[in-house]
Amino acid sequence: MQSSTPQSANVSINAVAPFMLGLSFWLQAPAKFVRGKADYHSIKGRVGKCQRVGELALSKEQREYVAHIVDLLQAIGPVKSKFMFGGFGLFMEGLMFGLIADSELYLKVDAQNLQNFEDLGLQAFSYGKSGKEFKMSYFQAPEEAMEDSELLSVWASNAYGAAMRAAAKKGKRAKTKK
Repeated sequence: MQSSTPQSANVSINAVAPFMLGLSFWLQAPAKFVRGKADYHSIKGRVGKCQRVGELALSKEQREYVAHIVDLLQAIGPVKSKFMFGGFGLFMEGLMFGLIADSELYLKVDAQNLQNFEDLGLQAFSYGKSGKEFKMSYFQAPEEAMEDSELLSVWASNAYGAAMRAAAKKGKRAKTKK
């Protein structure tokens, strides 16, 4: 007795899974996203359909916050965000000048702009590893700047300047090591 089930019905779940995830999305997705290198802002309209594994733990509010900050920072240039280490890095022209962790914006500091952050009592971004605390050269953005897009642009521009100076120093060190 022959089964009335078509041969294709015996396909394993692994072969069906892409269709359940929305094959049309995968066929239309940019190649860089499929390879896992897309930034959040470039795929914000598609986040509901597919997210990279690390981003699954982020709430809708956190993703919306990142999109909001990136949109505000477009005033200084083509800012993009990239998911990394449980948070997001903020980049412009390949330089990271800010980061977002736990829905808090941190901006790059160096010797030229550090005093501005310290005068306001702002804290450095820090993380714990192997029982030690490490502080990075990123400080909280001032609360006033978060409420005023023009002021935020000034602080972000200064942070981008710090990132440019840091990159220039690294370039000089790399040249002297050769």
